[in-house]
Amino acid sequence: MVEDYAIRIEGLGKKFSGKNQDDFWALSDVDLEIKKGEVIAIIGKNGAGKSTLLSILSGVLKPTTGRITINGRITGILEIGTGFHPDLTGRENVYLNGELNGVTRKSVDAVFNELLEFSELKDFIEKPVKTYSSGMFMRLAFSVFAFLNPEILLLDEVFSVGDAAFQKKCLEKIRELIGHGTTAVLVAHNMNDVTNICKRACILQEGKVIMHGKAFDVVQHYLERILLDNFSDKPLATVERKEFVPGEANNGSIELKSAEVRNAIKGLGRQITREDEIEIELRFAQTDISSTQILLSITNASGVIVLMDSYGVRKDYVETKNERGIYAETVVIPGSLLNKGLYFVNFMLGKNLDTSTKAVEVWNVLSFKIELNDWEKDRLWSLEIDSVLRPDLKWKSERIN
Repeated sequence: MVEDYAIRIEGLGKKFSGKNQDDFWALSDVDLEIKKGEVIAIIGKNGAGKSTLLSILSGVLKPTTGRITINGRITGILEIGTGFHPDLTGRENVYLNGELNGVTRKSVDAVFNELLEFSELKDFIEKPVKTYSSGMFMRLAFSVFAFLNPEILLLDEVFSVGDAAFQKKCLEKIRELIGHGTTAVLVAHNMNDVTNICKRACILQEGKVIMHGKAFDVVQHYLERILLDNFSDKPLATVERKEFVPGEANNGSIELKSAEVRNAIKGLGRQITREDEIEIELRFAQTDISSTQILLSITNASGVIVLMDSYGVRKDYVETKNERGIYAETVVIPGSLLNKGLYFVNFMLGKNLDTSTKAVEVWNVLSFKIELNDWEKDRLWSLEIDSVLRPDLKWKSERIN
């Protein structure tokens, strides 16, 4: 029988002991199975046990309890400089790593020029790697493992070093490897990398697996816990209404009173699904006679601005001056525009065409969560759409022959 898994982890635990401190369990009772050709992300806060898990998988550390079964040749980049001899040149280290990973010299010869071009280290390949910067180390390390036919690839924060252009090349190369059947286990703090590359993800918290499943859903849950635990008095609850205390958001001529986000039909506190219109209301006091402009922006859980608008940028906008008083401004976000997920509301208010008065800015003042409609939950393709925007586009189908 041919096994369809690359890695099977059963009851894994790792205990560290110190002379002057209590025993510390970095991992506890971890169960996980990774299929051949799958790419999975391990995410979690610093100290959650992610790097310890990869070190055990690579054989650097031995587990205290449990069992790991590896079905394939495993290679990995666990930290800068691992597997490189500092006194050898870049070229010599490429061949050394090939030998250590069971790759023949002839096979290394066949890919060396392509590997060198990818690494962008042509001018440094004959120099000792002890003269390399951390970014050069990572370029060479990733290039070696990516071009020497890896079966199972372990990557620990590989995208944290190097410029944006090289990081993009790494992402594209990983996609290529996955397409050819390489299994990959990725530790990353950049959630965009996780959702762009991985189909599945796993959250480690204090050494235990607290959730694993589809990458988009796992990342959303992880970000919600981080953001809302710090953002709300009630963890994992969205902030739908905000009352500003006097002087909290005031620039001398504009003072914010309250902000609210709600289901346009069902009202405050009711679930918002993908098809529902969303109303966002801002109330403020104006203490002088002037024209006030409002800029709205919506950010997602990854901090990406997905929407931004102001009525002052309309073609037919005519500037008018408001009298002193309390005003309520309401904006409607149409249904079937945003996908499921957690979103945050930000405002900027100021006098139109007046740069002498500081604007009032409030960030993450409200949050709301969009759920899938009931009918979507049973449709596979619906669950696979992970874009931020999800409008109902107009489609046209016709037979042309």
